Amino acid sequence: GKFNIGSTRAINYVLTGLSGREICQQINDELEDTVLVISANGSFLHVGSSELFWKLMPTVGPIGDLQLLAAVDDEASDMDLSEERKIIHFLEMVKDLRSVIVDLGIETEQVADL
Repeated sequence: GKFNIGSTRAINYVLTGLSGREICQQINDELEDTVLVISANGSFLHVGSSELFWKLMPTVGPIGDLQLLAAVDDEASDMDLSEERKIIHFLEMVKDLRSVIVDLGIETEQVADL
């Protein structure tokens, strides 16, 4: 999220309710390790800590077919374990998908310049 404007916009809109110009601001450090996958068959959200899991639960808990995944406390305190858990969760999220689309946040005019 932090290095991708498209991801930042999606996370800020879905998880924090920001919109308009606010949606483009830097992502909250707490949400930096968030992975969100939305498909026709359901949605998955990985968060980097159990603390953030419980903080987001009132907001995203009522969303039907959302699987909310989090690193356990031991993993959250170890960067390598945390990254490994995030990758494992991502692979679980996309295993049944034929393709994955990532919004790079590049405006149409910028694409023409590439």
